[in-house]
Amino acid sequence: MAEVNLKKIAEEAGVSITLVSLVLNNKKTRVSKTTKERILDTAKKYNYVPNRLASGLKSKKTHIIAILAPFTPNGFFSELIYYIERRAMKKGYIAVVINTFHDPKKEEESLHLYKSNLYDGMLISSLSNSSSNNVYQNMKESDFPFLFIDRYTKNIEADIVSSDHYKVSFDMTKKALNKGSDNILFLYRKDQVITSTAELRMQGYQDAMKASSKNPLMQTFTLSEEDKIQNTNMCDKLNLIEETFDSVFLYSGYYMPYFLEALNQSKFKDKKLNIYTVDSINLDQNWISRLNQVEKLNGQFVTVIQDIKTIAETATDRLIDKIENKIELEDNKKIFIPTKYFEG
Repeated sequence: MAEVNLKKIAEEAGVSITLVSLVLNNKKTRVSKTTKERILDTAKKYNYVPNRLASGLKSKKTHIIAILAPFTPNGFFSELIYYIERRAMKKGYIAVVINTFHDPKKEEESLHLYKSNLYDGMLISSLSNSSSNNVYQNMKESDFPFLFIDRYTKNIEADIVSSDHYKVSFDMTKKALNKGSDNILFLYRKDQVITSTAELRMQGYQDAMKASSKNPLMQTFTLSEEDKIQNTNMCDKLNLIEETFDSVFLYSGYYMPYFLEALNQSKFKDKKLNIYTVDSINLDQNWISRLNQVEKLNGQFVTVIQDIKTIAETATDRLIDKIENKIELEDNKKIFIPTKYFEG
């Protein structure tokens, strides 16, 4: 079959090449519903896909945005990416996902893609890595639209769309104290770069404890691929704790299955604990057969649920508004999306 182009589609649909281009590239134009459907049906008949890069050379827009995030098969970022892609598609944009794998070097290499002219803008969940500051400054000097989502890099003036992680942690800790908890263990992962999200949750916890004249009790853990199976490190770290505690603040619900398994193997396995975390418990296929670990939630269980859909849609809308010059690039805001409590 001969190559199908805009001219062929225009001839068969009985319209101009310009109108075909506008419709297929989702541009605003005055066209009847019947004519638009005829153009789309003709393009579909020949499996025609617009060459966004070619058209982008003329318009200097590709209608493609990049999402830079360290995501896993399940959890917060997987859901966030889903809602970003869906929102972008509704607005006529394609969202390309780049997994930075929580690696500062990979993140910095990915940021340099702004110079490729492939993307109109970027949504970035960063690692707070100061080594990338020069790249961000170059992006700003080039008037390249970007904003931070959930996590940000310090000392960079840009939009941030996120939950208020400091307030979430402060309020959660105060809630635990008001329910009668005296000693709250804050448990967090330290074998990766500490992100702005983790820092803010740590600070919120510490400030709430000090405001109530309580001593913060903090413990780290690591989680290698072997640890994900054996959970040896988290168990060993729990066994190192000499202080008494009646509650645990696990900084992310993603690690709840590993925590429950480690708790079951530790010297605290028979201890009734109140457990606090952020976001829901994520059980992948490896954990379905170990649901009995959930029995360890035999005390008070409280989690803060982030509104991931609203975070994704708000960030996507704001980035596209900046790309389309509806908002000044220099108009930087911190946009905090409210959270909800779930108690079980």
